[in-house]
Amino acid sequence: LKAKGNVLYDQVAQHLNLEERDYFGVYFLDAANNKNWIYPLKSIKRQLKGNEPNFYFGIKFYSNNPSQLHEDITRYIYVLQVRKDLMSGKLPCSFNTYALLGAYTVQAEIGDYDPETCIGNYVSEFQIAPDDIQSEELEQKVMEYHKEIEGQTPADAEAHFLENSKKLALYGVEKYFAYDNEAVKIEIGVSANGLYVYRDQLRINRFAWPQILQILYKKKKFYIKVRPAQNENYEKKIGFRLASAIEAKRLWKVCIENHAFFRLLTPEKPVKKSFFRFGSKFRYSGRTQHQAKNANDINRPPPEFNRTSSKRLSSPPRLGVAVTAEHEEADNRDEDEEHPTAHLADVENFDTSNLNRTETDEKNSLPTQEDIEHEKEELEAEENAAEEAEKEREEEEEAAAEEEEEEAKAHEDDDDGPPDMSVTTASVVQDDEDHDHQDD
Repeated sequence: LKAKGNVLYDQVAQHLNLEERDYFGVYFLDAANNKNWIYPLKSIKRQLKGNEPNFYFGIKFYSNNPSQLHEDITRYIYVLQVRKDLMSGKLPCSFNTYALLGAYTVQAEIGDYDPETCIGNYVSEFQIAPDDIQSEELEQKVMEYHKEIEGQTPADAEAHFLENSKKLALYGVEKYFAYDNEAVKIEIGVSANGLYVYRDQLRINRFAWPQILQILYKKKKFYIKVRPAQNENYEKKIGFRLASAIEAKRLWKVCIENHAFFRLLTPEKPVKKSFFRFGSKFRYSGRTQHQAKNANDINRPPPEFNRTSSKRLSSPPRLGVAVTAEHEEADNRDEDEEHPTAHLADVENFDTSNLNRTETDEKNSLPTQEDIEHEKEELEAEENAAEEAEKEREEEEEAAAEEEEEEAKAHEDDDDGPPDMSVTTASVVQDDEDHDHQDD
């Protein structure tokens, strides 16, 4: 754990035989289940800060044009991540879109529809939507679409899967809980195109990267400075409050990295240490998307790899499904089947003392007033302990925020205080077709 983050990520990428590494990363989940990306230039131990060293691999930067990725294995990893987002409910879509994406999944795994092998509801074996959404009606629609898309190889079907997935409104959007200036709970989404604000699952505002002049945070507050509109003369500074200074800083870092990766031609140079300089020295340290797309550093034949199955381990029970003759025969076999002697031994050794309880015993088992009072006292003690634990947690967060401010004054790495996110026209990708992403 004393090694830097890039050592861990290089080993993971090498294990996956992955060459296009710029879009991915390794992260861990903290006690509050927040995603924390491992940064390449800091030691792993310092980043864990006491959390369990359980690491996960995933997409860090969702490309708006996955078809421009160089290798099939990279696109396949994208497919796996998008499927995971769909199944978890992170990436919702309409009934028809679930069916179309499910058809491409089935096509990639079993090939063209064959009436000799595709018998009955063969799609029910596959996980094509979250369990609470997948239904026989949806599976029938998947089978209809599957018959229409014949002739596609697994790579072709996966390419079409990504082309349709990237049009979804929440494709590549990472959400973070926050509160607006009226203390209303909202979510701030970060993507390749900019920042979004959601309330009750509905998008209420959007700030594209070209609109944003500066992003900063201070303690629990997160701010963005926006260019004035056509009829306005002044820049606007919009603020949000997060649960803690640590979460505000996490969101700020994610914004800095997404802006640098998708909007800049080259990353900003690292800041040199200076005794008189205040503010953070954190910068995105990898290659930008522009550099990754134009790099010619992949000199190998297309690697072979095994695709994993999206079949469900077991099909969940369906309500309202008619019992077939096969089911009845199976039930009858279970009823007629003799139980092994081990089961009989268990019955013989069963403790029957509880079966001899009398009505008097039942009355005596009812709680007395003294028992009720004692239970109330225990509940109050538990509530007080929970309140004390909450106070301790808040004090720890405040102490952490104060410690960050002290680090800022000492000019150590990741100090409190944002850099200027103003960028010159020469350093920004202009009219890139990657930013034709459909938001709705």
